Amino acid sequence: MSNLLNVRRFLALMLVVALAAFVGACGDDDDSGGASTSGGDSTTASDRSPQLDEDWEAWTTPPTEIPVSEPLPEPAPEGLSIAYITCGLPTCTTISESVKAAAETLGWEFTALGTEPTPEAIKAAWGQAVRLEPDAVLASGFPRSVFEPELQQLKEKGIGVFQCCAPDAPGDGITMSVVRPEEEEVQGEYTAAIAAKLTEGTPNVLYVNLPEFAAVEPQYPRFVEKLEEYAPGATADKIDIPNTAIGTTSADRIVSYLRSHPDVNFVSLSQDALSAGLPAAMKAAGLDVPFSGNGGGPQPRQMVASGQQAASVEFPIDQVFWTLVDGVARWKLDVSTEPDAAAVTPPPYFIVNADNVESAPSTIVENLQEQYAELWGR
Repeated sequence: MSNLLNVRRFLALMLVVALAAFVGACGDDDDSGGASTSGGDSTTASDRSPQLDEDWEAWTTPPTEIPVSEPLPEPAPEGLSIAYITCGLPTCTTISESVKAAAETLGWEFTALGTEPTPEAIKAAWGQAVRLEPDAVLASGFPRSVFEPELQQLKEKGIGVFQCCAPDAPGDGITMSVVRPEEEEVQGEYTAAIAAKLTEGTPNVLYVNLPEFAAVEPQYPRFVEKLEEYAPGATADKIDIPNTAIGTTSADRIVSYLRSHPDVNFVSLSQDALSAGLPAAMKAAGLDVPFSGNGGGPQPRQMVASGQQAASVEFPIDQVFWTLVDGVARWKLDVSTEPDAAAVTPPPYFIVNADNVESAPSTIVENLQEQYAELWGR
């Protein structure tokens, strides 16, 4: 219980810090409550780095091949069971559906263990996994310190644990770990490209952060660096939002900041979940500030297609999690999972925008299922 208590104290501290930053941002125009980039003379949309167009073209064009190219030494084993522990955000619902589709392609049994984005709920879901006793557990978003006792119980039972988007390296119960925070920093570059490409004039960006997610926090410094490179003279400021505010008070907090900072001309959300209620809240406040998100999935695509949202950095859910499932197969065949880890380092993110939202496959890679099925001998 001491590990859980430490995590709860940490999250409580982060909530206080986030709230303090927000109050400071709303209270005084001269003290924005976040770290701003150094401003400069106004630029126009034509004053962008040539690298922006090159990166934009690459990141908005769907790839044609799945990331894994090394075949299994023999067909994937049959009759396995896997469980996925959700992180409590809409993105994780999409992940769960993706893992289920991969399991069905293999003929494996699949169980989704739903939860909320709190340490207590995450720990309880891992307890369910221990009692369920699948062959492997897949999860995303939270560090092992939240569920260490349950992790050790799974290890004793010989159950594999395949983790995404958390800070822990493989070992001592974690069979495979991909897309750790240091690998997700690059997502900040995609976010910066959107702001630089889709803002008229000099970007003055509000970045909305979720500090309780370890994979999100490191993206902001990279965002600031690339925004300055793509659009010289651009400025950025950051506010922190606690997980408990997602879908409840998050939209009001963002709108409150925008009303007190009328010079902001773009909003970069660190997660698409923060878009909940935001268009309506902006409209009610008489604001028309474009925004982008991160995470992707059906709902952000619908918002982009309807013009409510400018763009979204899609996490390559199917490419990453089908690759994790491929890792389960390799582990069961007693071969290295290194080809899988290398294939999604860094993750092949994809920008969805008004120009490609109708044409880009929902799986990003067309025929993704068929390509993995061939890899698995199915």
